[in-house]
Amino acid sequence: MNVINSSTESSNYIGRKSAFTVVELIAVIVVLAILVAVSYAGYSSVQRAALSTAMRSELSKAYDVVELYVSDSGGRLPQNIDEVKSQTGLRIPETMLLKYVSYNDEYCLQNRSAKDYKHRYYVMGESGSISEGRCPAPMSINTRGSTCLSNNDTLYCWGRNSNYELGLGDSIQRNSPELVGGILEDKVIDQVSFSSSPTGNNVCLNSDGDLYCWGKNTYGRLGLGDTLDRNSPTLVAQNLSTRNIEEISTRYEHTCVIATGEVLCWGYNYYGQLGVGDDTARYVPTIVGGVISNEVAAHLSVGMWHSCVVTAEDRVYCWGRGSSGQLGLGDTTSYNAPQLVGSELTGKDVSSISSGNNHTCAIADNELYCWGDNSSGQLGLGDISQRNSPTKVQGSMAGRLVQQVSSGDNHTCAVSEGQLFCWGRGGLGQLGTGNTSNQQQPVLIQAALQGARVYSVSSSGEHTCALTSAGLYCWGNNSVGQLGLGDTLIRLTPALVELPV
Repeated sequence: MNVINSSTESSNYIGRKSAFTVVELIAVIVVLAILVAVSYAGYSSVQRAALSTAMRSELSKAYDVVELYVSDSGGRLPQNIDEVKSQTGLRIPETMLLKYVSYNDEYCLQNRSAKDYKHRYYVMGESGSISEGRCPAPMSINTRGSTCLSNNDTLYCWGRNSNYELGLGDSIQRNSPELVGGILEDKVIDQVSFSSSPTGNNVCLNSDGDLYCWGKNTYGRLGLGDTLDRNSPTLVAQNLSTRNIEEISTRYEHTCVIATGEVLCWGYNYYGQLGVGDDTARYVPTIVGGVISNEVAAHLSVGMWHSCVVTAEDRVYCWGRGSSGQLGLGDTTSYNAPQLVGSELTGKDVSSISSGNNHTCAIADNELYCWGDNSSGQLGLGDISQRNSPTKVQGSMAGRLVQQVSSGDNHTCAVSEGQLFCWGRGGLGQLGTGNTSNQQQPVLIQAALQGARVYSVSSSGEHTCALTSAGLYCWGNNSVGQLGLGDTLIRLTPALVELPV
């Protein structure tokens, strides 16, 4: 007689039922996950479509305003979007960031989502048609002990090369512009930044959202996780691979970038210039937090041992060494985290910032403000007294619209209404005034430029270069061929540089 154990049978039944229920539950979860994903994708698609429509509409409005500005000014192109905003009352929605790029006789408008940095559209002034993507990169120049010039998809470098800073794979000095190829061949170059220090020079550039660095690598200033020098452009990927590089600045022995609205810094950090809350060097890009964590960074510039950033909310923050008042905080204290610069800049539309060795200048409401070390008159205030807070530059620039400023080691140059002004230390002809005297106030540098319209300027420690409607001009010290004129003779006035065809 077979005896059935009812408790065992019941247990087996329950086990089978439980197993079936778990499978069912998993299936339900999978189905729900798919439904949620599909719904989210559909919702995201609708959101993106709505954002695209709004961005196209706002870009079209901005284009109409710029065209009206150009018409009213007799065909003259504005130098930046802030000039348009101040003259026409153009308002940009907080959800979008608008970029304006001027060329010789053309301009491009580009907007992007403040949250989705790869979502962008552009319109060329001549055509008026809106396309998805980004504006072609304008020609830009950056100088230190050497010089580099980018022109959309080409990069030329020349001058000192003892630390491989020309990116040509060797350490041979070049007295004339030479094409930098290799990994950069056919890449669109947005910006190039040169750094020089007693320990050597390095270069970093932004190409279509990626960062490349090369040259001297003391304190990990190349951001590659080590201190090995590089003799050609090398991709910086750690902590940046999922971010879009918007702006870069490298000087002395540290580098900072704006990547997807955030600020990241690395390299030497003895004075807290990385803004990460301590004085320890970083060999890879590291996020700068603190008070700027919840703001979108728009512009930045680093000095010898300090750093400054302008946010989309027009607030200025500085940190690092403050012994010469270069942080603009009203004192000479050093800080290892971002500090808000108030006083004269509060409530103003700050469109640009540029840090020298130990001084800083910013454009606010199209006027120029400078602060910090003034031992050579580099603040342009008519004296050599240090300023610990932003102070308006007057003199020959009073009442003029300022489009761009470039702070050299101990001199400063600015572009105003298509004309060039320089001041500060002039011992090696870097002011372009025809002599080696220091200047405590802005001096117009136009005669040697033969009336050409100036688009941008780059000030180094001992030489200066400017992009104009007539071409590239350089002047000042030329001991290592940094002027690109084929020799090593000093120039006291702007000299035209012949670029390869």
